[in-house]
Amino acid sequence: MKRYLTATSILLMFYFLSCAVSNTPVDQTDKRITQGMKQISNGTDLYQKGCYDYAMACFLRAHELFASCDHLKGIALSMNDMGNIYLKTGDFETAALFFDEAHHINLDMGDSDSAAKALSNKAVALMEAGKLDAAEKSLDNATLICSDASQHPDFLKYRAQLSIKKNNFKEAEILLLDALSSIGSKEFSSIGSTNFALGDLMKKSDRYNEAISYFKAALTADKKSAISIAIAEDLFALGESYFLLEKYDMAADYFKRSLKIFLLTENMEKIDAVKKALSLAAENADIDLTLIQYFIVEWEKGVILEHPCR
Repeated sequence: MKRYLTATSILLMFYFLSCAVSNTPVDQTDKRITQGMKQISNGTDLYQKGCYDYAMACFLRAHELFASCDHLKGIALSMNDMGNIYLKTGDFETAALFFDEAHHINLDMGDSDSAAKALSNKAVALMEAGKLDAAEKSLDNATLICSDASQHPDFLKYRAQLSIKKNNFKEAEILLLDALSSIGSKEFSSIGSTNFALGDLMKKSDRYNEAISYFKAALTADKKSAISIAIAEDLFALGESYFLLEKYDMAADYFKRSLKIFLLTENMEKIDAVKKALSLAAENADIDLTLIQYFIVEWEKGVILEHPCR
């Protein structure tokens, strides 16, 4: 599974603007709100690089700042972002709790759009936890809160993910293609995540050449939006697809490129998986891994001169 809240940057823009134009005296004078939004911005940048521990620290600081002055929009935003961290690191039950809290806060404030988005994110967490009926209920409730949500590209993608979980691949493909066609040409993050989802679906359907085409489209978009963790995931997925086609030399090349990003961001769970895949591909293609092994040893020791997470 891949990225889940591609709209975070849009939300950030909204909140910055809301702070700038608000007539509420607290928003104009309380430095904690500005400091909190700076932490959210820093955390989002780290999150997109795959630096989840560092990102979480920023979101926690933001939450403390917002909570100390009862800035509900900021509290909801930080809750949602912390939910994303738990989602990406595999703690799906905790992620669902954070998304649910963000949903209730936004609903109480009358922000139906943000409430629906948080509820949709909760649905993704429930899917990953294997609670498909609860996930479907959350998606249904999101459309009740905000009728426009049902046609949003992210919502269509989440519906598709649920269909995939239910092994309804044809329905999922239709939903994902609809989502892709409704994304703006400059929305690179959404273009990347939707193409990745289509590639993953093609791979699950044993349509490996089509999967490669979608993964390459995702890679192109993710490079334009400069989301390092998404780039690494695209590269790894391409390696897996070429491996399944028994093109082991190409698989090894993509695995090496992916591994470097995961090493630099200290993503230990991914590092182990990619190293195993690379070793198997290299063995089948008779490729010497001496050079990449040098970087593995150095970077795993922490000898990183330009650390992306610091």
